[in-house]
Amino acid sequence: MKRTACIFITLLLAAALPLAAQKHERLVKQRFQTPADPEVTVDVRFGDVTVTQSEDNAVDAMVRVAVSKGSKEDAKRLAESVTVDLRQEGNRVLVRAGLPKKQGGMDNSNLEINVTVSVPSRARLLCETKFGDVRASGVQGRVKVVSSFGDVEVTRCSNVEVYSSYGEVSVGDIGGSMRLKSSMGGIKAFSVPGGRIESSYGDLNVTRPAGPVEITSSMGEITVKECRGGAIKNAYGDVDITLSSAFSGTVEAETSFGDIDGDVDFDDLGKKNKYGPTAEKKRATMGSGNDRLQINSSFGDITVERAR
Repeated sequence: MKRTACIFITLLLAAALPLAAQKHERLVKQRFQTPADPEVTVDVRFGDVTVTQSEDNAVDAMVRVAVSKGSKEDAKRLAESVTVDLRQEGNRVLVRAGLPKKQGGMDNSNLEINVTVSVPSRARLLCETKFGDVRASGVQGRVKVVSSFGDVEVTRCSNVEVYSSYGEVSVGDIGGSMRLKSSMGGIKAFSVPGGRIESSYGDLNVTRPAGPVEITSSMGEITVKECRGGAIKNAYGDVDITLSSAFSGTVEAETSFGDIDGDVDFDDLGKKNKYGPTAEKKRATMGSGNDRLQINSSFGDITVERAR
């Protein structure tokens, strides 16, 4: 009986082997000789993107397509149907990967696309993605990322713009200028030049801004450490500020439904308006400098602390 059972199991396993997913990998890569400051456009509809700094005046682009399907033929057919466009037009390099249409009952559920690009440090980068994460580092010319669904991470870059619909945004060690906007997802920024940050839903954490920050949030907590000034407005959520040790100037804070607190010496300027049970406005002066910080929270507490 045991022998019969073993034979039966062996036959079942043998019959199942052809049903196991078969894998196929397609690799497309190309090197482009460019000036020191090329314009590089990366347009990816589905897949992760990684951009790094190259060691010379060249753009190296690589698109890796991996597929797991029921047969090798199906896997290869799906991989080859992915649109890959790598080309150079003058000082501009285009890197594009497009998701294929469903073919003959085949779907894209077992498809993976990864795009890696290295660019000269002075390159001007535009990266647009629909579904996938973006990571960029070492690009000093300009970086603009437009992401629909996926996380964005930008480090050691200059003149950065990030527009994210759904996903977390993280930037650090940024020079030049900066603008960040997220519709649904948190934002973290450290060692940034100051600039404008907008969020609809998600917490904002900013550390060591070198200049004033203009922050607007609809819903979520705002935390700024080593703040040098600016204008911060939050509709629903607390605002927690730690001032830079170099801050010298005035802080004005006002709220409708919340408290204003901290270890700075605020003067009470009276109620902002008739709305809200705790509507109030306060001002504190520290030093004789020209720094200025304005904070407004409609529904949330405001805390301002000195640097320690």
